[in-house]
Amino acid sequence: MVETASNFRFKHFDRVNLTNFFECSLGTSIESQQEAAFVRGILHYFDGQLLGCNQPSNREYLVGRIFVGKDGSKSWSNCNAATYFRDKNDIKWKLGSNYLFIQPDGWAVADSADSCFYLCKEPRRSLS
Repeated sequence: MVETASNFRFKHFDRVNLTNFFECSLGTSIESQQEAAFVRGILHYFDGQLLGCNQPSNREYLVGRIFVGKDGSKSWSNCNAATYFRDKNDIKWKLGSNYLFIQPDGWAVADSADSCFYLCKEPRRSLS
């Protein structure tokens, strides 16, 4: 059966235990047609406080993909665009303490599949 965004959502996010979901999702690659369902599922079900992440007052979270090149450069995409942002100023705030990655070892390594992650948003004023 071809997995559509609709049945992907039901399979992975309905009545899901988040701890179990993260365990079974670690290290997996999410196909492009599934990214929208993945983002919706994380935004709907994720509560940062469960995993020690300070919850922002606006309850907004950022989901995206991150990649580290062989030279150590970090790139980030918001999953809604194919563009990867390499300017350190674009991702510097993501290096602070107020984040949590799905992959336990943090940044993806070069030549690996891109890593989807969730990130606790810092207050908007800190992003400028």
